[in-house]
Amino acid sequence: MLVAACSALVLAIGASRIYLGVHYPSDVIGGYLASGFWLTSTIWAYRRYDRHRDRG
Repeated sequence: MLVAACSALVLAIGASRIYLGVHYPSDVIGGYLASGFWLTSTIWAYRRYDRHRDRG
């Protein structure tokens, strides 16, 4: 439930940036893609680290 609420908040903030004319839609989409890549990379690195730590 917390993930859904946070996701809705992120989408609402992105929509408000476009609605207020502060950013172009491409800026918001680019931000979503960049942050998604960063999140995926850090989760992957943590899981790899955690597996390595459990072995030794």
